[in-house]
Amino acid sequence: MTNRKPSFMLPYHSWSMGCKPDEIEGAVTGEIMCRGTDFDQNREFKTQDYEGHSGVKSLILQSDRTSITTEPQFEHGVVFGECQEEYWYLMLGSTDTPALVSIPDGAGTKEAVGAYKHKFYQNVANPKPLPVCTLVNQYAMTLFDAVVFDEAKLNELEFKVEDKGVSNKLKFMSDAPIRNQHNQLKKVAPKLAKLNKENIKIYIAPVDVELTDANKEEYSYDCITSHDLTLKNNLKASSCLNTPFGKSPADEGKFEGTAKMEFKWNAKSKLLEDEYYSGKKFGTDATAESLFKQVLIECEGATIETVTLTDGTKKDIKYGLSIKMPKVEITKCETQLAGDKVKTIEAEYAIREDGLQSAITVEMITTLPKLHYGSALTLNTTAQAESYATTGVDPTV
Repeated sequence: MTNRKPSFMLPYHSWSMGCKPDEIEGAVTGEIMCRGTDFDQNREFKTQDYEGHSGVKSLILQSDRTSITTEPQFEHGVVFGECQEEYWYLMLGSTDTPALVSIPDGAGTKEAVGAYKHKFYQNVANPKPLPVCTLVNQYAMTLFDAVVFDEAKLNELEFKVEDKGVSNKLKFMSDAPIRNQHNQLKKVAPKLAKLNKENIKIYIAPVDVELTDANKEEYSYDCITSHDLTLKNNLKASSCLNTPFGKSPADEGKFEGTAKMEFKWNAKSKLLEDEYYSGKKFGTDATAESLFKQVLIECEGATIETVTLTDGTKKDIKYGLSIKMPKVEITKCETQLAGDKVKTIEAEYAIREDGLQSAITVEMITTLPKLHYGSALTLNTTAQAESYATTGVDPTV
């Protein structure tokens, strides 16, 4: 028998999350594993030099720790039923109770068996604080090396579509991490239902047009090569004088949404540059007026189930994601005038708010019947972690 030493490799790390119910004060369990990459805790102590004087010169006696900031971040592919629904809820703040998808069937409707519709939005009529979650990063090589990030609010969400695929980049703000905690059970989505770039369409239409299945193709841009949407809640950590060290409630700031996209230049797409520059299609002179549009992003995934209607027609219900921004301002739209590559148009836009409706609304069709809420997490003591390190026996069992 050999006494081969274990190899402590980074790939043994994994992380999960759980949304926090209002009635639970402390940390909650990680209810769904986020199979992402590049987890960074972004932990930083803020310090203030404590100075004195010796009668000869000034002295720095010590550096006092005044606060600690923690902004965990990671990347994650778009997977239905695996944190994707929670990300949009944490970003926008409000959701309706998920309901089974219903399809028109003659004079009535036919209800799906296992396909649910989720809706996420900013509740302008009845605003409330952003929801919070607990993130748990654990290390499979040991039992008591999980790190808990409690009171985590989602500060930034980047939804990126490019030739490599579709992905999210998430950045949170949380309390200081709680170390040496017990590993959690790993729970994953029952099916790896990924979203692929081949089934994504983007529509750019006038603000006052009601987009329908009958007219939206008129406003589609067929050859968009990349689209990068970034949303920010601009959280700022703040604490009262009696707040325990490491507890940093995050206050919500100004909501911002910006996007960059690139699409091939053609007879249709060039008209958007005309409108941006001159205010009208085929215009010639620059205008002082801003250009406002609405943007709809529709994404379709694999089939969840097939419903048979009364007349025998079969209707597929597929995983779906739609992102609707009712008002955006085009802030850049231009093409190259020389070079050796394919002629493209680079455009940028910013979400604008009117205070009367959600600046962005996200709808999803998925197999997830409800969001992943955690249950109260019993935190381990220093003595328990030390006992395990000494004896190798789990003291919590």
